[in-house]
Amino acid sequence: MRKSLVFAMVAIFLIAGIVPMASAGITSTGKLGSLLVFPKIDDHNYNNEVPGSGVSETIISIENTHSSLPVTVQCVYQWPTINATPQQTCCDLIDFTFDLTARQVIYFNTRTGGKAIDPSLANGFGDDNATLAQAGPPFPEVGNAAFRGYGEMKCWAIRQQASGNKIPISWNFLGGSATIVRVDTAGSGLARAYRSWGYAPWAFTARKRGGNDMTSGIVDDPYRLMLTGKKNGYDACPKVLETTFRASRPDVTGTWVTNPVGNVPFTDLTVVPCIQDLREPDSIRTGEDPFDPTNTLLRMSIVNSNEFQISRTTSCMHCWFEQWLSAGLRAAPYPFWIEQNDSFGIARVGTNFGRVTIEALASTSCAGSVDTGLLGVSFNQIPAFGNDNGANLAGFAFTQAMNPVFQRGRTGNDYIRWTPEFGNP
Repeated sequence: MRKSLVFAMVAIFLIAGIVPMASAGITSTGKLGSLLVFPKIDDHNYNNEVPGSGVSETIISIENTHSSLPVTVQCVYQWPTINATPQQTCCDLIDFTFDLTARQVIYFNTRTGGKAIDPSLANGFGDDNATLAQAGPPFPEVGNAAFRGYGEMKCWAIRQQASGNKIPISWNFLGGSATIVRVDTAGSGLARAYRSWGYAPWAFTARKRGGNDMTSGIVDDPYRLMLTGKKNGYDACPKVLETTFRASRPDVTGTWVTNPVGNVPFTDLTVVPCIQDLREPDSIRTGEDPFDPTNTLLRMSIVNSNEFQISRTTSCMHCWFEQWLSAGLRAAPYPFWIEQNDSFGIARVGTNFGRVTIEALASTSCAGSVDTGLLGVSFNQIPAFGNDNGANLAGFAFTQAMNPVFQRGRTGNDYIRWTPEFGNP
């Protein structure tokens, strides 16, 4: 019997009803922009933890919607570097560029780097013989095997000088999507279990006439991407994130599990900081860590469905953060641990769903931490239990119609620093 689990992953919007997104100067999903941020790339081999539990691939689409002009796109993969302890020691990156003709959309598989004009052809489970030239390198799988293949991707419009330098430009014609596919490698054919979920990237409008260079006005860093929401910059990031979560319960055996599957309700949360310094590309070629991670304190405030404030918990983030909001799951030494990790369980929350508000703050409890805006994506798995030949739990997983939202835009000091010589010898 073929089993299918369907997830809806939602990148979070601003609370609506005050001003339109464009005039508010704050990034959102589901629109076009000059800069796209995909907070969650999942190309992890889950067999490293539990044999037969599956392999994930992320299928990205990026589109140039301009009716007559081509554009060049600069992209960066970023990922946390995790040692054997496991602890996050730093963050790493690799960059690549590709060209889009007018009205062209491409799909590529971040696990392989292969691109196609048909999404089924970019998928590693489809017809790889029809894959076109590489869109970019495969997402690197390095470091601790239990945490390989996780990270984020950023892409922005550029023009390339004769010298090879890459200059960011205003080009509010870029759109995209991400679809994460996980297949159970233990089965074969229709007996395999497939799960997939998708989300729209955060799109940043460039607040300058189309085609013009996006200069920062900073003499020694002229091509810094200024996420201010003001003239000559890009949209600002939200200051505070808010999302609903599913208060988790034990599985049917009465125990908590470390690798949630179809029979465990839970919420997966991924968060990235808006302030990032991606410079020092020379170190990529020497094998050193290419950039310093943005350290910040994540403060999470939890409210249940009855609007009772339940608790507040924290975590130190270093450039990328992912957690299952579940009781008894992924505590230290998991590298993205949360203090008081029982805060999201049904026993503590008291209702089946809750709401968590997330802020990123400078704090002495996290060395070198800064105050930064945030981007993120989350999804809920709520299983509808079924029976597979009297043996295995199967069925559908879905999200409730309670989409996460962002609150209170940050219109100040966020930025992305990078080097226009990216990728040049």
